[in-house]
Amino acid sequence: MFNGPILVQVINPSTHTVTQHLSRKDSTWEVNYQQDRANNPTFPLNVNNADFNIVPQGQETKVHCANESVIYFSERYGSLPEGFLIAITFPQGFLPKVFKFAENTMIPTGHTSTQSPGYAKLWTDNTTRNSVITFEISSRSAFSFKCTAKKTDDFPSEPQHPFMVDFVPGLGFMETHPIEISQQDLLVYEDSLSENTDIAELTKLINTLINKSEREQLNDNEQDDILTRIKESLATGASIVTLTQSGTPELFNLLTYALLDK
Repeated sequence: MFNGPILVQVINPSTHTVTQHLSRKDSTWEVNYQQDRANNPTFPLNVNNADFNIVPQGQETKVHCANESVIYFSERYGSLPEGFLIAITFPQGFLPKVFKFAENTMIPTGHTSTQSPGYAKLWTDNTTRNSVITFEISSRSAFSFKCTAKKTDDFPSEPQHPFMVDFVPGLGFMETHPIEISQQDLLVYEDSLSENTDIAELTKLINTLINKSEREQLNDNEQDDILTRIKESLATGASIVTLTQSGTPELFNLLTYALLDK
């Protein structure tokens, strides 16, 4: 159980909108998949002592559902106070796969802080096939967040780390076996690549990124350079929609991550 003011963002894929439930009261909450879904609009979040009001989504809130199988969500959060909780709930059957965070531009006062503004956690349940992302804010902060979620019947029995380049070594790939992308893997996404893209060179570039990251031999500048080159290889019209066809999960995650900034 945790305590503080709460914003619950419920994603509605059919209308490409978010229903926002806001309580400014200090409320206790927990993630509980055993509760009655029909009588709780913030399911699977169970909140006590809340005074929820529905507030309109802001201009920075974006939701898109591609082919009824992939959800893209983007939000810019500003001036969040210490103790605040944000919860993003996904429709039944959708599992968040790729996360991307960005700090808002800091005023250059000469002082920088290395303190994390809070804690992010992905909660999943393979019985109800529901998932929720929570952000617990530990110090006043502002940041942007983007993610994609895929519809799947294969929900994990335990919460898994999302794909996020700076989250863990190995680009968020938690498999125990070595990962190598082939040219054939990339050809599945040929329609999403630029006409001038050299498939062999791009394959080599992606495997360099994966291998060096797995061995913790990748510095920040090299990582940024490779990710930029991968992003530039994507066609101008490439989108999450064009990546929904079947392909290796690792490659889908990596190309989606690159697309989140296009």
